[in-house]
Amino acid sequence: MSRDSNKMPGGIPYIIGNEAAERFSFYGMKGILTIFMVEYLKMSESTSTEWFHNFGSAVYLFPFAGAILSDFVLGKYRTILWLSLVYCAGHLVLAIYETQNGLYWGLTLIAIGAGGIKPCVSAHVGDQFDESNKHLIEKIFNIFYFSINFGAFFSGIITPYLLNHSDYGPAWAFGVPGLLMFVATVLFWVGRKKFIHIPPRPKMILDDLSEIGFYKLLGKLAILYVFVAVFWALFDQVGSSWIIQAKSDLMDKHINLGFFSFEILPSQIGTSNPIFVLLLIPLFTFVIYPFINKYIDFSSLKKVNVGFFIASLSFFIVAYLESEIYHGNTVSVWWQILGVFILTIGEILISITVLEYSYSKAPNSLKSIIMSIYLFSVSLGNLLTSQVNKYMVEGFQPTTVEVQDERLFFTSSLDFQTGDKVNINQDLGLMVLDKKTKAEDTTLVTGTYIVKTEGKRNIIYDVKTREPLKVKQLKPTLPVIEKNSLSYYKLNGDKYFLFFAYLMLITAIVFIPFALKMKTKTYVQSRAEA
Repeated sequence: MSRDSNKMPGGIPYIIGNEAAERFSFYGMKGILTIFMVEYLKMSESTSTEWFHNFGSAVYLFPFAGAILSDFVLGKYRTILWLSLVYCAGHLVLAIYETQNGLYWGLTLIAIGAGGIKPCVSAHVGDQFDESNKHLIEKIFNIFYFSINFGAFFSGIITPYLLNHSDYGPAWAFGVPGLLMFVATVLFWVGRKKFIHIPPRPKMILDDLSEIGFYKLLGKLAILYVFVAVFWALFDQVGSSWIIQAKSDLMDKHINLGFFSFEILPSQIGTSNPIFVLLLIPLFTFVIYPFINKYIDFSSLKKVNVGFFIASLSFFIVAYLESEIYHGNTVSVWWQILGVFILTIGEILISITVLEYSYSKAPNSLKSIIMSIYLFSVSLGNLLTSQVNKYMVEGFQPTTVEVQDERLFFTSSLDFQTGDKVNINQDLGLMVLDKKTKAEDTTLVTGTYIVKTEGKRNIIYDVKTREPLKVKQLKPTLPVIEKNSLSYYKLNGDKYFLFFAYLMLITAIVFIPFALKMKTKTYVQSRAEA
């Protein structure tokens, strides 16, 4: 009988260091995407949110291809190494080409690279353990998650500053995360002789795939992943709709810690998430879970179920904030930070738990494939958010569009309320006037704006400042207003956030019987397989 060992495998420090640098790279780039699309590329709020979550969906769709490449052809180590170079190329494209085309191809390369390595990295962590030290797996997955958030925290502070600082801008903001991705790749290569390498095992995989028991397991896990997808539809919006909400001047973004005060940037809102994760992981691992388990069996799926209920509460908070902003009232960013704190508790109960649960329940030869199927739940959640943003706006043709006293008006058969949002999709031959900028810095009137009703006319207001948009007409007459030149938001104000809050709450209720009944077998690698 093998004796239990409390010694961590030799390759773990390299994996943890690689993960921290890679996560700095990924979250640094992802954290500034929404601001870059809205403010630099002048995309509408709904379109930028749609793009953001389409990218998120693609990142978590490619893991299946990465798992097949790893388990059938290259093995985990070589798959991670080669796809990391594709990942680096994506960052390079983003840093060089500050256009919508550059954004598309940069994000595509990053989705292939980042997505492809995802199931391999987490499975590679588990492969370093055998029967003698399998009791350390839960602890290392918590440390692994800690490293993710350690990298995410620093990137969340640095990259928004680089983007916002006129001396740096998008090239540096995207370039620095790219440099960290290169460092992560080098660090992973340096540790190659320390790792336990599980070779590709196509025959074993095909044998395991043919077993009826695998499909029963897959069916149970698939049910779990569909429920978890709804959580990801909410969680990833901290980088999209929450940032858009924080852009409003009606949100007071002043942070006063007593000994230190500062103004937080909208794209830094998500930075509070890794801070809370770093604080809460030890609390849950060493205090809360042991305490609860003294009285009840707080199983993995019960943790997930509780996490669903808690996650829904965070969106009720931001729905309240959106309602206040919609009606022209000032709110504090501390409410959003409270929402992030609550959502982070849900993340710890759901994400870490399902990550470890998925690895331990997968047969040895199928761990990367199972991890990729789990990650597909993140893809599905992002796709849900993307499609909501796509179909929640509807194009219309205004009856009239006119400029009077440097202000833009339109009339329509639709019934608008003050505070509603509209997208201007057509180039109307107008430029924004701003007293603080020079003439050459003015921009075309496209993107998302606020409506203020004045009788039968609707005045276009700036979303951020909620002041009348001042415009300059470049031609004597406006062009012919085409159909769908403007679009309106069917989910205005708090309705958008309430939709997701109630969706998560219903998901939590429906999941209760599954949390109480689902049981599966646990697998770990034997050292003879290495």
